[in-house]
Amino acid sequence: MAIPYGKPAADALDFMLHQLEELGMTCTNYEYHMGAADWDASLPQHLGILCHLDVVPAVPSNWKSDPFTAEIRDGRIYGRGAIDDKGPAVAVLYALRAIRESGIPLRKNVRFLLGCNEENGSTDLEYYMARHAMPPQVFTPDGSYPIIHQEKGMLRLQFTKATADPIARFSAGTAPNAVPADAAVSLSAAFCGTAEQGSQITRQGNELAYKGIAAHASTPESGDNAITGLLTYLGSDSAFADCRALAELFPHGCTDGSGLGIACADTESGALTCICSMLHVENGTLTGCVDIRFPVCTTKETVLEQVQAAFAAKGIPVRGADSERSAPYPRKIPRLYRTCWRSTRSRPVHRASALPSAAAPMCMTFPAAWRSAWNTPAGITICTETTSSCRWNSWRKTPG
Repeated sequence: MAIPYGKPAADALDFMLHQLEELGMTCTNYEYHMGAADWDASLPQHLGILCHLDVVPAVPSNWKSDPFTAEIRDGRIYGRGAIDDKGPAVAVLYALRAIRESGIPLRKNVRFLLGCNEENGSTDLEYYMARHAMPPQVFTPDGSYPIIHQEKGMLRLQFTKATADPIARFSAGTAPNAVPADAAVSLSAAFCGTAEQGSQITRQGNELAYKGIAAHASTPESGDNAITGLLTYLGSDSAFADCRALAELFPHGCTDGSGLGIACADTESGALTCICSMLHVENGTLTGCVDIRFPVCTTKETVLEQVQAAFAAKGIPVRGADSERSAPYPRKIPRLYRTCWRSTRSRPVHRASALPSAAAPMCMTFPAAWRSAWNTPAGITICTETTSSCRWNSWRKTPG
């Protein structure tokens, strides 16, 4: 069987499906795009739980421990994917186990879906949905408390240009959906810029580096984009015309798309966010990636037209790569969610992460880390919030 997303993702899927089979669930591997585990396939399809096992790239030098070897420190699990989204996937596994061990009978089927490409476009979900219908009700434990009821749209663009800037090599960014913390450039000519170097920039001859702060593309304001920081510095030298042009399109510290003329916001879904997430120069060719999360008050067609016009004015061609439309608030909200909102006195919120809820119709995001309790026929089930996983405890009711 071909492995579409690499061996590590396939190994993670094999491990989880094995654990679910040991639990007594019926498992299906959809060619390593998606895995599914059915509580009882003979029951009517009803609830789907959607998680993903793939992760964004990790730079080991930014970690105190190996990001791909889970380490427990001070009662917390540290490792890439502990929160997004392997921790929640394990929480679902333990929740299913708790129900099985409690002997609670289910009248309808629960299908646990495990994807392998959420972080890079959700083609795993497209593959599955082209062959199988989603259950009538779906939620994904891949978000923040309390409940995500609305997703921004997403637009990812790529640009390529032959550059005359005296750059031998420029390298920054490893994922399209992350603010890069590091950018490094090797110059092929002396730098004569006038900008202040600042503490974030180190320089050894013609080698320069910018040390920023990483962040998710949905919350870029919490980071310091190393790409735009270095572009701003280089752009102060007139020899770096393309760097200056990009610095004008992506002003350092600006995350609302003002440089591209696409800034907008609404009360329902918030402000548009925009970052240059990857930039590389090799052999005189400049390539980059743009990640845009847009609110419901605009459309991807409008945003794309505005972005293309802004890039064209700088002589840089840009093309679309991946996109998702914004997902509005579903009209019908399952009773469980309404009950939870009342019991916790909280309100549903929106988020800028466009996937996976926007990719799966009628899918809502429910967090795997929260603090609440439910009375069940078997007793009281309490989920206690931790950093990256839920600890479930059940007590059976005793007579009287």
